[in-house]
Amino acid sequence: MKKITILFYTLCVAGLLNAQETPLNNAPVPEAEVPQVVRTSQKANFPDGYVSSWFIDRGLTAGDDAPVRYISQFGDSFSTNTHFATYLPNGMLFYDAKFLEAAIIPSDIMLQVRKAYDDYEVVHAKLFTLYEPKRQIYQVKLRNQAYIQMAYYTIDGRPIPKKELPEALLVFKY
Repeated sequence: MKKITILFYTLCVAGLLNAQETPLNNAPVPEAEVPQVVRTSQKANFPDGYVSSWFIDRGLTAGDDAPVRYISQFGDSFSTNTHFATYLPNGMLFYDAKFLEAAIIPSDIMLQVRKAYDDYEVVHAKLFTLYEPKRQIYQVKLRNQAYIQMAYYTIDGRPIPKKELPEALLVFKY
């Protein structure tokens, strides 16, 4: 009887408490909530892309309501790969990323991965194109049983140490 009484009071107290609601990072939003300048930039930068979803990243703090960036998830008519584009609220394209299955990762990148991570299985990769300054970086996701590792490479296959990654990839992770 004592356990039932304690359980009852615990449930009553729990029902009276209000939990703090925090916005989710990368929360999906309808296209109507995305500023026109961001949608225009998407159409100008990726005219063949069809946006399937829009997301808002509100930052790292729970109390932040102002969008830090807008993210479009889209495909294009030339491939079945998923693309992501990241925009600042003023419509500036910050970077875009293209999802790559392991089978279509370029061979020079795969050679470097196999040399450095021979015990790991290649899961997939993302090709990031950064615009300030313009450059491209491969992010390869690797798995060794339950351990996940990310490896970064330049477009010509040179490894990039994590401490030398651009801030854009460190601050705005997917």
